Amino acid sequence: MNQANFYEVFTSIQGEGLFIGRTQIFIRFAGCNLTCSYCDTETALSPQTFAFFEKEPFFSKFVKIKNPVSVRKLVCFIKKTLKKLPSIHSITFTGGEPLLYVDFIKDVIVALDNLKPVHLETNGTLPEYLERLIEYINFVSMDFKPEFFYIKNFVEKQHRFLKISSQKECQVKVVVTSSLKEKDFAKVVNIMHLVNKEIPLILQPNTKEISFIKEKILKCYKIAIKKLSNVLIIPQVHHFLGIK
Repeated sequence: MNQANFYEVFTSIQGEGLFIGRTQIFIRFAGCNLTCSYCDTETALSPQTFAFFEKEPFFSKFVKIKNPVSVRKLVCFIKKTLKKLPSIHSITFTGGEPLLYVDFIKDVIVALDNLKPVHLETNGTLPEYLERLIEYINFVSMDFKPEFFYIKNFVEKQHRFLKISSQKECQVKVVVTSSLKEKDFAKVVNIMHLVNKEIPLILQPNTKEISFIKEKILKCYKIAIKKLSNVLIIPQVHHFLGIK
């Protein structure tokens, strides 16, 4: 039986990128192949004994379910939630890194049979896994990870990942931190220009540093608009609202 390890499954509004304010079901997997210095979901970086499933949409009350969880159990939960709240815009697979569970995700999507659009939030480092899933999803939100650009073949993998993502509607997100090097950010912009300059680039200020990186954000914006057509500065709205 195909199973996966989760941290939490819940309903909220999207707080990042192009779909800010849209109601979504968030499927947060546990486990990641990176450890980013600015990670805001550190509790989801490693496998968990229990997953937290929301009792009722938007009530932030959870039940503990033993991991791993089956495709059938997750699909039943999603269908039950959609019956209670049919206005939900889409379903988002996030993490951790959801593509570590690529076959599980594919089975869930097939079982849901186009009930809602499917979004993928990913660190953009596993192009070979995305190739197996791209035909099943509607939207890709890909992070570029400049802090890992020193790793051999890392930039090439992210370039390949973006090319695959561009087959569907997609966005690129770069978290702007105080340690972000302008030369590394320029690499991101160059790759996006090579693939498709119309792909939206979201500059997301690191929430923990937002009060003192304003100058860095504007510098990155000026670099990006020289080569890209759609650059936006968007903070994490859900953190300002105090919700998940």
